[in-house]
Amino acid sequence: MTLFVFFAVLAAAAMHAIWNALVKVHLDRFLSITLMTLGMGLAGLVVLPFVEVP
Repeated sequence: MTLFVFFAVLAAAAMHAIWNALVKVHLDRFLSITLMTLGMGLAGLVVLPFVEVP
Protein backbone atom coordinates (compact mmCIF):
# COMPACT_ATOMS: atom_id res chain seq x y z
CA MET A 1 0.00 0.00 0.00
CA THR A 2 1.39 3.36 -1.00
CA LEU A 3 1.66 6.24 1.43
CA PHE A 4 -0.97 8.18 -0.54
CA VAL A 5 -3.51 5.36 -0.21
CA PHE A 6 -2.76 5.00 3.48
CA PHE A 7 -3.42 8.68 4.15
CA ALA A 8 -6.51 8.68 1.92
CA VAL A 9 -8.01 5.83 3.96
CA LEU A 10 -7.03 7.55 7.19
CA ALA A 11 -8.63 10.81 6.04
CA ALA A 12 -11.83 9.01 5.01
CA ALA A 13 -12.07 7.35 8.42
CA ALA A 14 -11.54 10.69 10.18
CA MET A 15 -14.19 12.43 8.05
CA HIS A 16 -16.65 9.61 8.74
CA ALA A 17 -16.09 9.89 12.49
CA ILE A 18 -16.43 13.69 12.43
CA TRP A 19 -19.61 13.46 10.34
CA ASN A 20 -21.21 11.04 12.81
CA ALA A 21 -20.14 13.10 15.82
CA LEU A 22 -21.59 16.31 14.37
CA VAL A 23 -24.90 14.64 13.53
CA LYS A 24 -25.26 13.21 17.03
CA VAL A 25 -24.39 16.48 18.81
CA HIS A 26 -27.11 18.63 17.22
CA LEU A 27 -30.73 18.33 18.31
CA ASP A 28 -32.17 18.78 14.82
CA ARG A 29 -30.45 16.06 12.78
CA PHE A 30 -32.11 17.03 9.50
CA LEU A 31 -30.83 20.59 9.77
CA SER A 32 -27.32 19.51 10.69
CA ILE A 33 -27.12 17.02 7.81
CA THR A 34 -28.48 19.65 5.41
CA LEU A 35 -25.91 22.24 6.53
CA MET A 36 -23.03 19.76 6.30
CA THR A 37 -24.14 18.65 2.83
CA LEU A 38 -24.33 22.25 1.65
CA GLY A 39 -20.88 22.91 3.10
CA MET A 40 -19.40 19.90 1.32
CA GLY A 41 -21.10 20.99 -1.90
CA LEU A 42 -19.52 24.43 -1.62
CA ALA A 43 -16.13 22.85 -0.93
CA GLY A 44 -16.61 20.71 -4.03
CA LEU A 45 -17.40 23.77 -6.12
CA VAL A 46 -14.18 25.41 -4.95
CA VAL A 47 -12.12 22.36 -5.97
CA LEU A 48 -13.97 21.80 -9.26
CA PRO A 49 -11.86 24.16 -11.42
CA PHE A 50 -8.67 22.35 -10.40
CA VAL A 51 -9.66 18.79 -11.39
CA GLU A 52 -10.14 17.29 -14.81
CA VAL A 53 -13.31 15.69 -16.11
CA PRO A 54 -13.33 11.91 -15.53
